[in-house]
Amino acid sequence: MIVTNKTRYTVVLCLFALAILTGCKKEQEHKEEQKSYCISRELKKEMILVKAEMRPVEESITLTGEVESNSDKTVPFVSLVDGVVTDTYFSLGDYVRKGQTLASVKSTAVNELQGDTQTLQAQLAVAKRKLSSVEAMYKDDIASQKDLQEAKSEVAILQSNISRTQKNMQVYSAGGNTIQLKAPADGYVIAKNIAKGMPVTSGGDQLFTIANLDKVWVMANVYATNMRNVYVGQPAVVKTLAYPDESFSGKINMISQVFNENERVLKAKIIMDNNGMKLRPGMSADVVLPVNPQNRNALAIPPKALIFDNNQSYVLVYKDDCNLSIRPVTEIASNSRYSYVELPKGQKMTWAGEFESKERAASQLSMVVPVSLILILMLLYFNFGNIKDTLISSVTLAFAFVGGFISLWLTGTIFGISAGIGFIILFGVATIDGIVLIGVMKENLRNKLSLTEAIRRGVESRIRPVVMIALMGSMGLLPAALSGGMGSEIQKPLAIMIVGGLIICMLLSFTVLPVIFYYAYRKSSRGGHHG
Repeated sequence: MIVTNKTRYTVVLCLFALAILTGCKKEQEHKEEQKSYCISRELKKEMILVKAEMRPVEESITLTGEVESNSDKTVPFVSLVDGVVTDTYFSLGDYVRKGQTLASVKSTAVNELQGDTQTLQAQLAVAKRKLSSVEAMYKDDIASQKDLQEAKSEVAILQSNISRTQKNMQVYSAGGNTIQLKAPADGYVIAKNIAKGMPVTSGGDQLFTIANLDKVWVMANVYATNMRNVYVGQPAVVKTLAYPDESFSGKINMISQVFNENERVLKAKIIMDNNGMKLRPGMSADVVLPVNPQNRNALAIPPKALIFDNNQSYVLVYKDDCNLSIRPVTEIASNSRYSYVELPKGQKMTWAGEFESKERAASQLSMVVPVSLILILMLLYFNFGNIKDTLISSVTLAFAFVGGFISLWLTGTIFGISAGIGFIILFGVATIDGIVLIGVMKENLRNKLSLTEAIRRGVESRIRPVVMIALMGSMGLLPAALSGGMGSEIQKPLAIMIVGGLIICMLLSFTVLPVIFYYAYRKSSRGGHHG
């Protein structure tokens, strides 16, 4: 049967009419649902959209606390001499090494230390001679065991005093009337109470404190109401204001057994690795502890998404730029990552996102798509007059289906109402490709050409019109497919579906359809019957 322009126009007009009627209906429904306020593009850039999910409820409590240095590796420094500070060589927070000079003190104690050392050395020499005499007398049974022990003890005490005095001389690095105060250990200066011109006294206040901060303590405040939820070995997450987006993991190592007299709290100690030196003594911290695991699920949202006003919690539900609604919710639990909420009794949750789009498209297009496919098959049968050619030509519908979904997948576009309407239009244009190619190939067979020659000439003669059909549809909708402005979420899926589907369908029509036609007419071509 010869393909006529009238038949082609009938196919296109029917399908376009069906698509336009469907689109008008959906557009009307969309306008009815549209709210009076639409968010601007600039505001949308500042928004963070998250999808609510059903998750197991994991409740937690948050304790206040403070970062402290590890007292096992903290060295306070107290002056052992009287004098006046002449200079300092460090600042609070500096890292110092053992033996590094930190300050200079003018003092008359230098001569006293040197005199003490000489006196002790003289006393030690006398004590050693006495010990030698007692040992000899002990061997001759003249001295007792007690006399020998007393002599040895006297020598040991004097040696200890000399050693301590020499160490003090080394630490203070005495020279003239000036004593240099040196760091007793490696670490950071976490406290400083010394300044130039300040008088210092022996055994007085601490002048500075040095601490190793490779490990620090986080001391959390445990109130009486939290005691039943806090235990040794419990996992803990530490958060600080300095690093709001970063968490530090540890566990509770110790809980004091006596309430602090001033704050009326127990202290829970968490030993933390501090490799990055982000935790500093004196820094405030929040300690998050998991409690009360529950075997139930609830709607989980980020804590920042919860709006509290007038003793009621709310969430802002986003469907599209012009469809926003405020929903009251009840917070049932929370932790550092999620707030768990419930809707008021009688309300239902509408799930937004890809799932909702697919469900809505499936229900609204469940009648339109089957009707359009039946209409296409009927028109194909009226055009060809036999089932074989109708089935061969309907293969282009599969090409359109594959091409459309490939283009959606490549662009990451969600299938929805707009894409469904694009499918209907794409089916119509793809059908024209099949009618054009199959019609000319059958005409060539009737003109006594061999099957392969009929297919070759048919494809060659119809490349231009088929390509022009694809290009006209694609170029016309290309701006809509590339758009990103207000309202593009409605027109963009339709344009992507048609542009990508037409190109892929055209390529498959020139490559796969001739092969199918060849195998369908191979036997009838040998018998000379071409329908």
